[in-house]
Amino acid sequence: MSTDARDDRSGRDDRDALKYQRIANQLRMEISDGVYAVGDRMPTQEELVARFDVSRATVVHALDDLRKQGWIKTRKGSGSTAARPDTGDRPFDVADTSSPMAALRPHLTAAFREEHVTIDVFSLTAETMSRHISAQVLDVEAGVSRPRSIRLRLMLPAPDIQLALPRAKDDPSDERPLQRHRALTVRHVGTLRDDLYRLRTVGLVPEVSVEIRSVPLTPSSKLYLLNGREALYGMYQPVERSVTMPDGETVTILDALGVGARLFRDVKDDRRPNSRASLHVAELQQWFDNWWQELAREESYGN
Repeated sequence: MSTDARDDRSGRDDRDALKYQRIANQLRMEISDGVYAVGDRMPTQEELVARFDVSRATVVHALDDLRKQGWIKTRKGSGSTAARPDTGDRPFDVADTSSPMAALRPHLTAAFREEHVTIDVFSLTAETMSRHISAQVLDVEAGVSRPRSIRLRLMLPAPDIQLALPRAKDDPSDERPLQRHRALTVRHVGTLRDDLYRLRTVGLVPEVSVEIRSVPLTPSSKLYLLNGREALYGMYQPVERSVTMPDGETVTILDALGVGARLFRDVKDDRRPNSRASLHVAELQQWFDNWWQELAREESYGN
């Protein structure tokens, strides 16, 4: 085999490795964040092939990695379900208000069980919230949740500023990572908005309001405020990863790890209004309201 042929094969092998690692990392983060709760059925191989635009062999490799690490369980003929590696940690309980850490999904699900749902979000993108809202909409359509009203306020970084992240690692002047980020934000915002307003259109939820505003800064943390009583918040961790740009080139970027980021949780206790948790939730709500009213501007995001 010639040197050029060996180099070409090595390059293909490296690209294939990046593909299956990217899929495994994405699914691992989604399980960690509660997009797929333990025991939930995972997407089929066919669905993953279509979602990530890769070969079945690449998907099988990614699933094998997740299975070996304990993130999924597979039964022949039944597909795969989400799991958790056995690290000895006590699992989080939606009813356990003493737990300082949480996945978003069970708490958002509990919020949607109430008659009036209010959600305030401050984040770098709308990706995590879009995925979670899609799951809640399915519950409403199935009659599992029956809210009478839903109000979502989503605060994102302004689309016309130079964000600190994402950016190309070797060439900070490369605009493609930021352009890709903006395109993804428009897509996820559109999906989120369409999903919620569909509930009103078909008569399942009489009152639905989705407001989106932007602020001129790069978020270093994400915040979810649920029904005015519960706050979940976490830090964005800068991570290095490879992504494929719209022109087909694979670029190493510094990105913010959002999906799967560890969340901390506080719950307001009406019996103890001066407790640390109650005061913290109130302070976070006031922070959000002040930014929303005084500094945020309305954004259409393709609407």
